[in-house]
Amino acid sequence: MSLTDSRTQTALERPRDTALPARGSRDDAEAPNGAIAAATLAAGIACAVFGVLVVLVELNEGLKPTLRESWVGGPLAAKGLAATAVWAVAWGLLHLAWRDRELPWRRISRATTLLVGFALVTTFPPVFQLAGH
Repeated sequence: MSLTDSRTQTALERPRDTALPARGSRDDAEAPNGAIAAATLAAGIACAVFGVLVVLVELNEGLKPTLRESWVGGPLAAKGLAATAVWAVAWGLLHLAWRDRELPWRRISRATTLLVGFALVTTFPPVFQLAGH
């Protein structure tokens, strides 16, 4: 029997029986990535929808009162709200479909990058103003 009581030992002196696995270990690599892939791709989809709405408002005069001028929050408030709603729906559906799956992360990240890039181009003022003229 030890002369010291286990309650008086410092954290450094106690044995580490319940150590967490190291990052990148086998347990970490086996976790499915479907849930994070769903959230990531849904964000890219929402960005692309936002870009499409910006161009549509410039192309169609009938959409301006609905998606631009009638909102107190400014000309982008309605478009942002619509893109957020699309993100929530896309995320929910993709999460249900992918939550327990292991997906090719490279393809998901490429698709998301392309969608965000599309949104950046379509929200660039010379591009959407050119579409309106």
